[in-house]
Amino acid sequence: MLCAIFSHYYQIASGAELLCVTKLADKYRCLPAVSISLFGPICTCPGLVPSISNNPSSFLLAAYKLRHELLFREAFVHILGPASSPRYIRLTHPTLKNMADLVYKKFQIELLKAHEAILDLHANPKKYGAVVQDMAKLATKSMSDGKVMKPMYLRECFEMACEKRICEEELERVLGPMMKSKLNLDKTGATAGKGKFKDSFLCFEPNRIPWDKTESNW
Repeated sequence: MLCAIFSHYYQIASGAELLCVTKLADKYRCLPAVSISLFGPICTCPGLVPSISNNPSSFLLAAYKLRHELLFREAFVHILGPASSPRYIRLTHPTLKNMADLVYKKFQIELLKAHEAILDLHANPKKYGAVVQDMAKLATKSMSDGKVMKPMYLRECFEMACEKRICEEELERVLGPMMKSKLNLDKTGATAGKGKFKDSFLCFEPNRIPWDKTESNW
């Protein structure tokens, strides 16, 4: 805490330690000093990235208190997932929950467009018959607990279209933006619909930053 206040170099050992520092900064009213000092420590903190992924609600609230945009955006991506059970629903902070809910509902419209595009392919069996059959197989491949994991399924459809160069233009237009990752702290190559994120989209961005960036004291 003193290192942050007096602009001395320091490191954060874990995500839990970052939450603890935030709590102390809030208690002793030195959030601005800590926030400014964090850019170096959070980029070198071991275990921070998986901590945010596993507990995004705590880090989203911490980032909100610190008014730390990079940390806020990272946690925001994760709070909207996984697709089968988005964690933002359990947020208790009204501002953050309303923000997440708005972004989530707008994304559902884009998801509907993606399903419509795939349905259009099914409606043209003469042109896309083989592709449609492969998509059915991909849906089966993407199942978990009796349900299709949408991120994994759409990722498979997107990559198949690009690989076979069939209907790639139609699918890339609607699926391309969904397949992007907005993670900045995570340098592991995290990919929506694959590995740890087979049930998660990573393309979410807050529609606004919920604090006044011109304020230097809060």
